[in-house]
Amino acid sequence: MKRTETRLTQQEAEDEYNKMMKLDGLLLNDEEVLRSMDKNLNSGFLPVSMTKSGEIRITKSLATMSRFEVLFRYVKSELKKIGDSISSGKIDIMPCRSGGASPCSYCAYKCVCKFDVTKDNNSYRECRSAGNDELWEMMNGRE
Repeated sequence: MKRTETRLTQQEAEDEYNKMMKLDGLLLNDEEVLRSMDKNLNSGFLPVSMTKSGEIRITKSLATMSRFEVLFRYVKSELKKIGDSISSGKIDIMPCRSGGASPCSYCAYKCVCKFDVTKDNNSYRECRSAGNDELWEMMNGRE
């Protein structure tokens, strides 16, 4: 929220609140579903906007049902691999690191996992950023 010397007006406070409450994530590209979440699709809470002609603007926040199915199959496959690894006794601590940044710096479970790069068997997995198209291709290829 904005910190200023003066108090926010009622409208400014509402605008700031609405910005904080805006949802972020993947939505089904189905107008009926979207309108059941936001009747006019103009509240600002959904990451959706309308074109001048009144159609839903396609953004990276929207996915078709077939893409959701790809995502579901991918997540299910990854969870099975993780479960199989745990069942076979493989519980290595290998957090992801991207460009030198690691979630370990703010993880609430540091005291439990005790990750330490100076210990044998403790190392990072190097992860890289990928665009939406690349991620969808990768998930499609792993079905």
